[in-house]
Parts: sequence; structure tokens; C-alpha cells
Amino acid sequence: MADNIVLKTWSGELNTPLHDAVVRDALTCMNGIYIGCNVTYVSGNSLHMSAGYGMIKGRLFEVYDTDLEVRMPSSGTYRGRIYVRMDLSNTDEPIELIAYSGASLPDLEQDDNVNFDNGIFEMELATFTVTTREIQSIIETFETITGEFDKLTKADYMESPGLQSKSVNYSADGRTETQTFADGSVKTTTYSEDGMTMVEELVQNIGSGQTITTKTTVYNSSGYTETLNVEASRVGQAIVNVSEVGG
Repeated sequence: MADNIVLKTWSGELNTPLHDAVVRDALTCMNGIYIGCNVTYVSGNSLHMSAGYGMIKGRLFEVYDTDLEVRMPSSGTYRGRIYVRMDLSNTDEPIELIAYSGASLPDLEQDDNVNFDNGIFEMELATFTVTTREIQSIIETFETITGEFDKLTKADYMESPGLQSKSVNYSADGRTETQTFADGSVKTTTYSEDGMTMVEELVQNIGSGQTITTKTTVYNSSGYTETLNVEASRVGQAIVNVSEVGG
């Protein structure tokens, strides 16, 4: 057996959480939330975050349904944020969910080599303002990890200078996230009120035409069903439909 290299995906080899994180980080290429983790105002100085799952640098975490108390100013207003702090050097509590408020928001600590040097990576989930009486202007700021849909459009995103703006709107029917990119692409993700249906639409202006990619995911007791539709208005391109069932 070679003493200077080892094949980790091989019979009998031990794969640790580090190896799993390295692979997941390489495949997703992003930090964010898979599902849930929605922030709502309760009353006074209290915010509520729904249960959900997310990932930081390939490290999967679960958030439990919870209320978070926010420090309020004695006068004027504070700026606030909810964020996840992952500290791999802390063997007792490697991850925390923190609600911070103050006169200003400090920079987030983000070590891109966190998996290799047991460093710290902080990911913002939401921002808000705090008055002496209530919490206002809650904006969810996390990226939504959507798996295969993002893989389909990965090349287009890599060519884009990046995300320019993100907004979240609530209605009686659910929640809609809109992301606008510098290349003119617009991605809209709609979640139903009961959380059982997710519709993602990416509109891209490519060449002289427009490509619209839509993925609908419906969750049920057995798993989920995904339907993918790619419609290109340019001559010579067809509509592609793909369905997938998962459990």
C-alpha cells in the first residue's frame, strides 16, 4: 500500500465528517438553507425561526423550531441580524444560532478554509431593525440551496458577475423569493403556505432569445416529486420535460 496517498472511496476505508464536508462543499458550491429557517416577528423583543436544514462549507446543520430574544435600545434604533456561527475548534458547541443587535453590524467571520484549519465561518440568515418597542423590517438574507436545479444552471451562474439583489415577499398563499443577477437573470422561488410545494423559475436572456427553466417540487408522505421544464424561445431549441420521484 502506498504510504503517501490513499483512496478514500474504497472498501474498508474510514470516511469522517471532514471527508463528507469536503465532498458536499465541492458539489453544492454554496452556503445556505435547504428548507425552513423562516423568520417571523412574535412580539416585543422576540423573533421566531421555524425548523429547517442548512449547510455551511459542506457541513449539514439542523435548526429546531425556536424563539430568539433580541436586545432593544434604550432610545433610538439598533440594527440586528440572525446568523449561524460555526466554530470547528469548539469541540463542545461547534455551532450556534445567534440573534445580535447593536448600533452597527460587525463584519462576519468567514474562513474559506474552515474545514482544514478548524476555523470559524459565520452565515447570516436575516437582518432587521430594533426600536425601543418592537422589531421591524425583517429581511431573510440566506441563499436557498436547491440541488439539481442549481447544477443545471451552474455554468450560467459562474459566468455571471453575481447576485445584485434579493427580496422576500409574504402573502396568504406563502412566500416568494426573488434574486436578480448582474447578467439580467432573475430567479424566483415560491413556497406554498403549508411548505409542501416549491416552484423555482429562472429566466435568462441568452443571445437573441430567452430561456425559462422551471422546477416544481411537491412533497408528500412518501417523499417528493419533481418536474423540470426548460423552455427556450430561440429557434431550434425544444421544450424539455423531466420528472423525478424521490423518497
